[in-house]
Amino acid sequence: MKTILLGIGTLAALFLVVGLAWTQEGEAKKEDPAGEESETKEASDDPTGGASEESVRRLLDVQGSLESMKEAMIASWKQMLPAIPDSVWDGFPSDEDVKSLVNLMVVVYTEHYTQEEVDAWIAFFETPQGKGIAKKTSSFTPDLMAASQEWAMTIMPKLMAMMMQAEEGPMVVEEEEGEVAVIGALRTLSSVQAQFREGDRDGDSALDYATSLAELNQVGLIDDVLGSGTKHGYVFSLSGSTYKWKCAAKPAEGGEGENHFIVCTDGVVRFVEGKDAECSSPAINMENFMENFSRDGRKVNEENAAIGALRTISSVQAQFREGDREGDSALDYATSIAELSNVGLIDNVLGSGTKNGYVFTLSGSTYDWKCVAVPADKKSKKRKFVVCVDGVVRFSSGDTPDCTSAPIW
Repeated sequence: MKTILLGIGTLAALFLVVGLAWTQEGEAKKEDPAGEESETKEASDDPTGGASEESVRRLLDVQGSLESMKEAMIASWKQMLPAIPDSVWDGFPSDEDVKSLVNLMVVVYTEHYTQEEVDAWIAFFETPQGKGIAKKTSSFTPDLMAASQEWAMTIMPKLMAMMMQAEEGPMVVEEEEGEVAVIGALRTLSSVQAQFREGDRDGDSALDYATSLAELNQVGLIDDVLGSGTKHGYVFSLSGSTYKWKCAAKPAEGGEGENHFIVCTDGVVRFVEGKDAECSSPAINMENFMENFSRDGRKVNEENAAIGALRTISSVQAQFREGDREGDSALDYATSIAELSNVGLIDNVLGSGTKNGYVFTLSGSTYDWKCVAVPADKKSKKRKFVVCVDGVVRFSSGDTPDCTSAPIW
């Protein structure tokens, strides 16, 4: 699930880059009669390409968007990866990293813009109006990135429901959809709490978290329904201070067998069945979330549980490598299931290598890894699965699958 979030965050960043170009080009056309005239032409009639590399670099410079893009992406990454210390972000991305991005953008611009178009764009951004637009765009780029991330969070429940339907068929009961939506709401709260604090949204000149849902609603960071404290059949209760906060969600009706959720300062959504969740409760991941879903009184089948476990492994392998969880000062992947369990990234049962009727075998190195899941019963007709470094779960109904086998979806 974290992998999916990260992927959506990356897409949001890409949409932002494109959006900046559209916004600035659109503003330029408003001010430039020639631009307005060009809008009447059919796109297919316009010449493309031919702009010089030097002029494109000049254009990117006068737009002033690169530095703001860098700041916005870092701000977004900090929210998605709250466990990484601020010191890690110093000097990241490096100047060389930014140059590599610029080089890629230059190639795209030179392929699609003519020299006349680039020259006209540069001329506009050197006017007082153009400079004003560039400056304003630079100032609110972080807000655009935050809005993109918040949007990504709000559509997660829909994505998760679609994902489960694709894997298990269209049978999704309303109660389960509610729990998916609750998880999405808590992730939204994690995002907006960071915005509230870092942006001093209460205007008290102090970097502190919101102390209630009503406070987040009053500054426009969440909708009125969630701000009321009751949504998706759950009651939400938020508390916060200067450095810490948490929000619990419990079923409005109560009752045994219903999951209770919580998200704390670390941004991890956790759950427990039948009682109030705490900041030390088990973390939500696709494996345990799907395991604890009931469908007409029965548990999700073992195949789907195995798929969920492999997705969990894909997510924690990234954490293991980027966080140097084994402490050897080298960025490499875990080489066994046990190694992931030893550093607390997966539970002991999965760490033993056998869970939900499947045997899991993981291998890894500095740049590559894969994990195979085969039925514990060799006579079983259940499918076999594998997940590789690309994060795609693949399957086979016969031989053991490899990294080229058919994907799940």
